[in-house]
Amino acid sequence: MKKTQTVYKNCPTRFYAFHMPPSVGGCEVRFEGRSLIVSYTDTGNERCIWRCSELTTGHYECEKEGGRSGYATLHRFRDGNVFEGYWKQHDGDTINEGMWRITLSDHKEEEESNEKGAKDVEKGDTILIYDGDREDWVKCKVTGVVKKAVQTEDFKDLPFAAFGDLWKFPNAK
Repeated sequence: MKKTQTVYKNCPTRFYAFHMPPSVGGCEVRFEGRSLIVSYTDTGNERCIWRCSELTTGHYECEKEGGRSGYATLHRFRDGNVFEGYWKQHDGDTINEGMWRITLSDHKEEEESNEKGAKDVEKGDTILIYDGDREDWVKCKVTGVVKKAVQTEDFKDLPFAAFGDLWKFPNAK
């Protein structure tokens, strides 16, 4: 199955949290058809992955995967290179919210692959999962696939959106 994705790396990103000073960082924006995956490492060194679905041209609704739950929106003009929107995430009893602005970088790559995608995973497959403690990939057998997530003996509910960042197939680049 041949898939093409457009990936923008090191996109300048500004976060404006209510009641906190603004922060600046970088993120990766991956276009997959009518969906986006926005990923970055936050100021607390947590890997953040947002899966965004296009509601109508240029308007996206996003859900945060793993860790703290969250909801966000992103908007851009047709073929524009700037996304702006609102975000809200829960951290225990604390709710953080604010605005964000992502400028697509000039570092654009087209990725074409015959590799399996996240939705191609099946029970019994061997996958690689990133182990942050070891800072390396470890092999695991898939014990089940549930709505938008993969399960193994050691890891429960690895979101499809984390494919490539937190888990992948052994022959993936």
